[in-house]
Amino acid sequence: MPKKPRSREIIEQILWDKRFKAEDYILSYVHRGAVGERRNIPLNRILNVKHSWISFIDEEGVESRIPLHRVVEIRNVKTGRRVWAKASA
Repeated sequence: MPKKPRSREIIEQILWDKRFKAEDYILSYVHRGAVGERRNIPLNRILNVKHSWISFIDEEGVESRIPLHRVVEIRNVKTGRRVWAKASA
C-alpha cells in the first residue's frame, strides 16, 4: 500500500502548482474552544509553510500560526472532495 502524502506536501502542491487554485481549498484544524473544536482556513490565506507549522491571516486580519500536527483535513470546496485527511480524523 502506498504511503499517504503528508499534509505539508499537499498544501505546498496546492499553493505552488499552477494547475491548482488555492481559493478552491480549505484546511480544517483542531482549535480548542471553537464550535466542534475545529476551524477552517481557505488555503489562499496561508502565508508560509515551514517544517512543522503554517502561518496564515485569520478572519480578523491577524497573522496566526498553527503546528501542522493539528491539521485534520484538506478539502476542495468546489467539488466537496477530500484531498487529504489525518488518519485519526
